[in-house]
Amino acid sequence: FAPLAAAGLLAFSTLREILWIDLGSFGLAILSLSLTFIPQPDSSEVGNKAQGTFLQDMMFGFKFILDRPSLLGLQSVWMLANFLATMGNVLVAPLVLARTGGDNLVLSGVEAILSAGAVAGGILISIWGGPKKKVRGALISMALCAVLGRICFGFGENLPTWIPGAFFMFFFIPILNGCLAPVWLSKVPPDVQGRVMSARITLSRSMVPLGTLVAGPLAEYIFEPALMPNGLLVPLFGKFTGTGPGTGMSVIIILTGILMLGLTTLGLSISAIRDAETLLVDCPAPEKLEPVPEC
Repeated sequence: FAPLAAAGLLAFSTLREILWIDLGSFGLAILSLSLTFIPQPDSSEVGNKAQGTFLQDMMFGFKFILDRPSLLGLQSVWMLANFLATMGNVLVAPLVLARTGGDNLVLSGVEAILSAGAVAGGILISIWGGPKKKVRGALISMALCAVLGRICFGFGENLPTWIPGAFFMFFFIPILNGCLAPVWLSKVPPDVQGRVMSARITLSRSMVPLGTLVAGPLAEYIFEPALMPNGLLVPLFGKFTGTGPGTGMSVIIILTGILMLGLTTLGLSISAIRDAETLLVDCPAPEKLEPVPEC
C-alpha cells in the first residue's frame, strides 16, 4: 500500500512532507529495537579463540567466510546476484516513466505490485518453511525470479503486461532468503554470528552502489540510444522488445535475468555450493541451563 499512498500524498503535498514521514518511520524502528530484549549466546570454542581488538573483531567475520569454501561460494554467488538485481531494480522506475510518458500513477501501481509479491512470498515461506535442501531451494528460487520476474517484466510494455513480472520479481526474494538464512545460522556459532553476518551483509550490499553506478550510464549512453529507431541493437532485440524510450532499460533487465539464470546453473554445478549443507558442520545445540533453585 505504501507506493499507492505515496502517490496519493504527492498529489496534495510535497516530497518534503513525504520524507518527514519516512524519517518518522526510522524513529519507530529505533524505538521498537530499544524496547526489545536481546539475549546473549553462550561462548563457543571458535568464539573464545576470536577475542581480540576492535579491528580484529571486524576482520574476523571476513576471515571466517574466506576460510570455508562453501560459505565463500555461497557469498560469491549472492554478491553477483545482488549486483545484477540492483541493476534491474534501479531501472524499474525510469523504465515505467519512460514508456508511459511520466505517468506516476502507473509507476505507483507497479511498485505496489512489487510489494504485494514480496508480502505473498513472505507469507508462503512462513507457512511452508521452504524445501528440505535449502541451498538448492535458494538457487531454484533465483532462477524462477529471473524467468518469471525479471525477464517477463522486461518484455512488458504497459501496466497489464508488467503485472506478472512485477509480482514474481519480488515474490521469490523472501523464499530465497528464507532458504539461505537457516544455512548460515546453523553453520556459524551463535556467539560470532554478529561478526560473520555483518561481514556477509557488508559484502552483499557493497554490490548495491556498484550496480546502481553501472546501470545508469549503461542505460543512458549505450542501451537507450542503441534501441531507438535505427539504433545499433534494433536488429538484435527490436523485434522482441520494440524500440523507443525505455526499451534499452527493458533489454538490460532481460539480460540481468538471463545472467541470473547462468548464476543458478553455476551454483548447482559446483559441489561446494550445491552441497554446502552437508559439507559444513552444524553448530552444536546450546546446552540447556539447569533452573536455579529458589531460596
